[in-house]
Amino acid sequence: MNKAWRLALVITAFVSSTAFAAPAPAAAQPVKVAILVFDKAENIDFAGPLQVFDDAGFEAFTVAADRKTVVVSGGLSVMPQFTFTDSPDADVIVIPGGQVDDVMMDPAVLDWIKAKAGRAKHVMSVCNGAFILAHTGLLEGATATTTSGNVKSLREHSPGTKVVRDKRVVDHGKVITTGGLSAGIDGALHVVAKIRGEGNARFVAQTLEYDWRPEGGYVPATYALRHLPMYLDRKLAKLARVDKVVSSEGNAQRWNITFLVTSEAPPATLLPQIGTLLSTYGAWGKPTVTPRVPREEWQFKDDDGRQWTASARLFPVKGNDQQQVLAIAVSAKKRT
Repeated sequence: MNKAWRLALVITAFVSSTAFAAPAPAAAQPVKVAILVFDKAENIDFAGPLQVFDDAGFEAFTVAADRKTVVVSGGLSVMPQFTFTDSPDADVIVIPGGQVDDVMMDPAVLDWIKAKAGRAKHVMSVCNGAFILAHTGLLEGATATTTSGNVKSLREHSPGTKVVRDKRVVDHGKVITTGGLSAGIDGALHVVAKIRGEGNARFVAQTLEYDWRPEGGYVPATYALRHLPMYLDRKLAKLARVDKVVSSEGNAQRWNITFLVTSEAPPATLLPQIGTLLSTYGAWGKPTVTPRVPREEWQFKDDDGRQWTASARLFPVKGNDQQQVLAIAVSAKKRT
């Protein structure tokens, strides 16, 4: 076959294939994500998911009661893109946590969530945003989670909800709840996986350089750390100047945290004051053992009925009469 015939056949084949090729599919409608923002919302609770959804090609937008600037945690100012009255319907609703005491009781907030949730595919709360979701009634009969320190409170607050502590993300079909802070990123990736497939979600996680472990990752609510009061260093500042956290480490069975503190009070005076503070915020009750060595000790049961020991001790710092090392520990008693 000469070159002219070959060229003619190639042209004919090309024309035939293009003439009868199926038309390109129309571009898929973008997935719309409405993110609630309010004063004192935790910034990572909504900014983390927003970044995930943006990288996934979703159309995310913020919604607030009005167009006034919202000041979230860290003093960050956010200008809402929509209000409750003009926000479009969305496929996904995101409810962050933060200072939610007033928000979860606000009829305007709850009405907006309920109205939009009725037309959404998924509703996701992050951290203690679960308390807002609970007030809408959407957690009734559902399995859910929240930030580590709020598991017990959510159980009391929403008795019709099965609140679990061993998951970063809980999928109850339409309603998805996550643990605190960075767990919102896991929740958003989970939503992307449900809508676009796990491969797409993993690609987004890689793009973000995020170590996503949907098969099971770090869950602070299962660690001994959960029995230490939240923001302990800030509470100790009422009794002594906290110079720094020296160490914080442990696992599911024990946790030790040490602080370098400065106080004019001697250990024999300061330690009982710290013990009183820990009894109040740690919900451990009154110390049961106070040996001759400067030490406060408690025996208590957790929500699951397991026995724990907590202790607080002070150690002098050589060469500095005012500085002391405060060691606080919790450890689970061995099961018999």
